[in-house]
Amino acid sequence: MKLFSKAAGVIAAALLVTGGIAPVAQGQALQVVTPEQQESYVQQFHHDGDTPPVVDGVGGYTEEEVAEIHEAIRQAQDSGAPNEELIPGEMWSDKVELPATIDKAAADEAEIAIAQQQSQPQARGLATAAACQTFWPSPYQVCGAILERYIQQGAQFGWMLLPTEGQALALMARGIVSDL
Repeated sequence: MKLFSKAAGVIAAALLVTGGIAPVAQGQALQVVTPEQQESYVQQFHHDGDTPPVVDGVGGYTEEEVAEIHEAIRQAQDSGAPNEELIPGEMWSDKVELPATIDKAAADEAEIAIAQQQSQPQARGLATAAACQTFWPSPYQVCGAILERYIQQGAQFGWMLLPTEGQALALMARGIVSDL
């Protein structure tokens, strides 16, 4: 039986590569897509590479939650300069209504990091590839070429939203670096 499964997989891959099977028909086992429906089906699920594909039922934020996060970020930035130290009642997280998905302690940590980065002369120009930046309300820094791409994509207002883990931890988890 194992040999049959492997052979079937090889045949299916060969048919897929040669165009014998349409990849969209293969992806939906419960839905049959006729050749006439193929173009509209592909367009329904097409994404341009700058935005993530939307997959129903796979977590993430709703459009309303994203709008809430964006509004909180705008309000925080408009409420004044970030504080370089924790001052109860004066932090951005105290001045705006935080969405349920935002951790106050992490937001305060991010605000302090932003204030410290803004006070450093090199942070204003981001002249070096090693420059790092924090995006409120996430306490994690984004650095170098990843920072450049993140900013190009709209930073915290783009489709990626907020950094969710430390860049060094992410690189180590993916085996890109072994030790820092």
